[in-house]
Amino acid sequence: MKKKKKYIREGGICQFWDNWAENGTIDYQKLGWAIFHPESIEQKGTNPSIINGQTFIKAMKKVYFGGQFRFMYKDASEELISEDFRARVLGDYHLMLKRPKCGNVQISNNVQYIGPFYFYEQKDADSIVKTESDAVAESTDCVFVLSNASAPGTVAEIIHATMLKKDVYIFYEVNSPDGTVESSVNSDLWYPLTFALINNSQNTHLYPSDSYEDAVTACIEFVNQNYR
Repeated sequence: MKKKKKYIREGGICQFWDNWAENGTIDYQKLGWAIFHPESIEQKGTNPSIINGQTFIKAMKKVYFGGQFRFMYKDASEELISEDFRARVLGDYHLMLKRPKCGNVQISNNVQYIGPFYFYEQKDADSIVKTESDAVAESTDCVFVLSNASAPGTVAEIIHATMLKKDVYIFYEVNSPDGTVESSVNSDLWYPLTFALINNSQNTHLYPSDSYEDAVTACIEFVNQNYR
């Protein structure tokens, strides 16, 4: 018989039981729920849910969308810039160019886009790497869209997110390796993908596609189903 799922407040930790887990404890942010405090300004305007007499709200997800910017802004047309998967997620390419002064970009009531952005106030390499590394560390989820020519920076971000045990979702273009290495992921980027599977297996999710555009489409569908 399927067990009734229930959540119990216990000092900021939710204990849970359901049909796939006998029992256990998990951080409430991992469950995607936070205990509701009416006096909290940040939580006003949310839709609380009552579970076993305790009021919960959906915790804010902060999502980092990693992947190569496949254009040079000064030479690119608006049409080309708008094809970037982040522009399609946000609905306006201007939103991915520079972080707004008010903070992150809101995707929905409970989901924020926290980077990367094309322009930063400080343009030196050290500052950019630190800013984007901090954004990965701040994130709850990291979503990556990869082509077979993805930039080294994206690979580094995958490794960083993996070691921080983030929820990692990787949409990638399938391309069989040259035969010198046997890999189940079928990608020239077999090393970082395999690294993520080995070191963060519970939180790493791979979505192979036949082309880069198919990977982008799969990512957009995932966003619409999970972050809207």
